[in-house]
Amino acid sequence: MKKSEALALFDNMPSRLARAIGVNRQAITNWPDELSDYQRDRVQAALWRRHAGNLFKASKAMDVPTFMADAAALVRDAERMPEELAA
Repeated sequence: MKKSEALALFDNMPSRLARAIGVNRQAITNWPDELSDYQRDRVQAALWRRHAGNLFKASKAMDVPTFMADAAALVRDAERMPEELAA
């Protein structure tokens, strides 16, 4: 995964990506163009946490519109990942 792809998943905002994975913005700025497996895994985990938490809450509350919107967002993010990472 490239840094630009990871940033695109978080609206091209290093601060959002940094907050999602628990580092400061400067750490993201210093990442290489090609992410290591560890960095890629952190990005993927952050995406999962962002959507899975909402899916769990929505499913418990039986709020079908919210559940469907969050499920669709998770699918959209997965589709935006490079093919080799989505498998």
